[in-house]
Amino acid sequence: ADGRWMGFGDAKLAIGIGFLLGLSGGISAVILAFWLGALVGLSLVLYGRLSRLSRRGKYLTIKSEIPFAPFLIAGIVLNLLWGFNVFLF
Repeated sequence: ADGRWMGFGDAKLAIGIGFLLGLSGGISAVILAFWLGALVGLSLVLYGRLSRLSRRGKYLTIKSEIPFAPFLIAGIVLNLLWGFNVFLF
């Protein structure tokens, strides 16, 4: 881990999301991606901590890296297909 949260490929994908969905939809999709990524990442870390109590193995820790692009795509799908927009709440 070199201290970066997003790679350059993720940034390029986020720009493409903005062109596809517009400014409001693009920002909403990226915010959704961060929420989904945090939820999945924390769930995996919690699972790793609970599983480590009963057996040995390699599990995710807080320092583990998981790809962000799938969460960006999920944000696009939620926004584009179902009209999920964080600014409408």
